[in-house]
Amino acid sequence: MQSTSQAPDTPFTTTSGAADTPPATSSDAPDTPFATASGSPHTSSPARDELATDLYALASHIMRNSHKGAFETIAELDLSFSQIKTLYAIYSSEQEPCLKALAEALGMTVATMSRTVDALVERGFIDRTEDPDDRRMKRVALTEAGRQVPVELNRSRLLGIQEFAQSISDREAELLGAALRPLLAAHPDIAAHRPASPQAPANAQTPANAQTPANAPIPEKEKR
Repeated sequence: MQSTSQAPDTPFTTTSGAADTPPATSSDAPDTPFATASGSPHTSSPARDELATDLYALASHIMRNSHKGAFETIAELDLSFSQIKTLYAIYSSEQEPCLKALAEALGMTVATMSRTVDALVERGFIDRTEDPDDRRMKRVALTEAGRQVPVELNRSRLLGIQEFAQSISDREAELLGAALRPLLAAHPDIAAHRPASPQAPANAQTPANAQTPANAPIPEKEKR
């Protein structure tokens, strides 16, 4: 179930930390794509600016279409944004996180995180247990119903992207694949976000103690 703390697959994370000074270059450097070290910044140029705007247009189109299903799923689940972020963070964690670590990772106060977890526990999406080495510390883990939230959201996004891939011509698909393959080969951190299978994951059974999206209420303090 669990993976490294990636930006959960999640529609809901960003990365930062790019250097603000360009690296030294050499006139002998080969003029080929991806010839520089992974993550090295480049000086701005008209060609790169145009590439950025083209990527923005493509990403905006794909995200607009792929997020339709995700938004519908979110509406059906009736979860707040903080609750979704919490489920994704636990889903992406290598181990069962404690409340303090979870709050720090998501930029919340411990009190806010505690209320968020309380609501998710009440709805059967999270189990909360005492740390075996420190009983004062609470750790949280997803139930099967809780795990299905990020799984279903990822499924919805993937289906939208698959629709885009099916909408372009064979030649366009060939050209796009030829451009993406060397990029992904040169950047394993990007390639790591590939889904395990091009097919959407199968639904899992919902535990008997978990409320369904249709009838699971949110406490007044958690309603948006």
